[in-house]
Amino acid sequence: MAPRGFIRCNSQAKRFQEDYRTLLAEHRQMAAEYQVLTERLKEIEALERDVRYVLGLPEKPSRAGTGESPLGQGGEGDEGLALDENSTLADLTTVTRENDFSAGIEIAEGSVGRAQQLLASLMEIRDFAQAELEDLATTPSIVPIEPGNPYWFSSGFGMRKSPFTGRPEFHGGLDISAREGTPVIAPADGVIIALERDTAGLGNAIKIRHNESYETVYGHLREKNPFAAGIRVGTQVKRGQVIGYVGDTGRSTAPHLHYEIRRNGERVNPWPYLLDR
Repeated sequence: MAPRGFIRCNSQAKRFQEDYRTLLAEHRQMAAEYQVLTERLKEIEALERDVRYVLGLPEKPSRAGTGESPLGQGGEGDEGLALDENSTLADLTTVTRENDFSAGIEIAEGSVGRAQQLLASLMEIRDFAQAELEDLATTPSIVPIEPGNPYWFSSGFGMRKSPFTGRPEFHGGLDISAREGTPVIAPADGVIIALERDTAGLGNAIKIRHNESYETVYGHLREKNPFAAGIRVGTQVKRGQVIGYVGDTGRSTAPHLHYEIRRNGERVNPWPYLLDR
């Protein structure tokens, strides 16, 4: 008859053997799930690289933990346990040391690191895209006449013969002829920074600041009610919003809109900014 201590030890070994088989099964399940995770991470990383390329962002340095995972390579199976009813706690300890799960911990930490790097990169892409969208929204890009109304370009940007003196003069904007009262619209998002009345040159006029680089000016607005309802200094406007009405005030020979774009304080040719002309 076996000693009582041996029987108790043998019983513990069997229980630990069953626990170990359970852990091994969970390990295999983790390996399969990790393999799926690895493939998904590879797909996301490839997409992230493509997006960064399209947006002109520099590629991130190589990421740690992109090698093949030991978890996906299989194991010894139940045969590797080498335990039977005569196994002792010492035998089980030896087997456990030979079949530990430390590699799984390292791989899990590597996956977390890759995911954190991807998250940081995607946040950078998001911030860049938001800035680009804001920049596009606040860059003048359309003819400042409400769609559906007839108009024509009567004088361009640059040197011309003055309609008043016949002498050469610099024209710092674009003249857009239209019927008096034709709605004038904002060509981009911005804020009204000036509403001027009866100036010697531009007559009734509006100035909008769009962003740090761009401002626009609209001159010769009509005599009565030149500004749209609700338009005041400090009013936020959106691209396409009516801001005023074509007129013939100031130094003008006929109803038209004098339209200027100022980039970093300098007047530039509005023509390239009329994407819908």
